[in-house]
Amino acid sequence: MPWKKTDTGIVHFVSNSAGLWAQLVSEEIHFEVPKLLALAEFGSVYLNDSRIFENIMIKDQDYLRIHTNPRRFPRIELQNRIILETDHLLIVNKPAGLPCHPTVDNLKENLWIDLQLQLNKTFFPTHRLDVPTSGLIVLTKTPEAQITFQNLLKEKKVRKVYQALVNNPGPELGFHEHYMEKTRYAPKTVMDRQKPNTQVCQLNILKKENLEKYTRLEIELITGRTHQIRAQLSYLGFPILDDSLYSDAESRNQDEVIQLRCQFLSFLWQNQLLEIHLNKPLDIKN
Repeated sequence: MPWKKTDTGIVHFVSNSAGLWAQLVSEEIHFEVPKLLALAEFGSVYLNDSRIFENIMIKDQDYLRIHTNPRRFPRIELQNRIILETDHLLIVNKPAGLPCHPTVDNLKENLWIDLQLQLNKTFFPTHRLDVPTSGLIVLTKTPEAQITFQNLLKEKKVRKVYQALVNNPGPELGFHEHYMEKTRYAPKTVMDRQKPNTQVCQLNILKKENLEKYTRLEIELITGRTHQIRAQLSYLGFPILDDSLYSDAESRNQDEVIQLRCQFLSFLWQNQLLEIHLNKPLDIKN
């Protein structure tokens, strides 16, 4: 059998003849050609592990991966979420539930692409926030500025402060260091002691504010690992509210919105210290 379909809707197809890929796939798995071409335009079709967007000729034994049920994200008006724009930088308050970059099965619905379409300008991504995390993120207007900002990140010259909501009473104030296993998959596992194939995770809990039903934390992120704050707070016994990936509780929004926000950034840019705040504190109501 030249094809198989996984539980997640991914079709793996190996051609047994040459021809236009959509027609070959349609004949074999009885999937309509227009739907296949719509998936390709969306960025959900790969030929030999490279995205294709049109109905091109393929060869015998070529391998296609087709995401028939791509993950979808909301289209959001982003112009009113711009916090700062300079000659080189654009700093935006990313909404929760929207990826920063294209995902493996969805090229179009993300912060980077939507900003370019809505503002009719070219931007270059520099870093990311998890899909369910909101807050400040920096894009640049030139490749040179992109490299400069990414170097600041590598040299730990960008200060990042997050706010998170957790159950009372929250973890202890101060410095917390753990070690995260190096894996491609989530949830991430952290531990107290360093072991082979782990990397250090450091954060500093600066403030705790009791809000009767939960506690608001202010957290300085020192190292920037994937899911770091989420994994460390969960390990400390206080997973972020609504984060079903790192807790036993069910998420209100299918894990697309969690109570974590990048609230403050500061860095030196062209000999000027930029300090960017979100003035409204994170709250379950906003």
